[in-house]
Amino acid sequence: HGSFKGIFDGGNHTISNLNVPAAWRSGFFAYAGGVKVNNLTIENATVSGAQAGVLAGAGEGLSTDNVKIAGDNFVTYTPYSSAEYTETYGGIGVFTGMFASSTVNGEILPSATVTLNYNDIVTNASYLNKLIGYTAGNYSNNGTITNSGSVESVGEINSQGVRKVRQQTGST
Repeated sequence: HGSFKGIFDGGNHTISNLNVPAAWRSGFFAYAGGVKVNNLTIENATVSGAQAGVLAGAGEGLSTDNVKIAGDNFVTYTPYSSAEYTETYGGIGVFTGMFASSTVNGEILPSATVTLNYNDIVTNASYLNKLIGYTAGNYSNNGTITNSGSVESVGEINSQGVRKVRQQTGST
């Protein structure tokens, strides 16, 4: 759990029962900047953070191919504040919590469920998307996410800057 740069090839393996406690950025990778992730399945993940997703809390310049979500997954928004920084652009999503200039090609498998708990999020984010979270800069995914599973949302979104909440549950 932390920042990662480079290429991560999962070799078509599955990471099961990932449990990441509340943090600023939370996911298999906390921060994936300039990262290429291939051939990986994550199942039964539980992550929580101000920017949280099953794959990455934040993805900037992230590129994925053949990344899959399986099993029962839970992503929960948890506010973050420290002496040095308070996150005001929070977001949660299936793959990433914060998304910028990235290309995510992946799939939520037919038997998968993902519960997004917005937990009364207060955010300055301009756009929120169920699949890729808070989108900064380039507001759309340059790849394709196929959602054959179930993505459910609970909790409220208290927007300070949200212009549009994209409640997409199909492909992006």
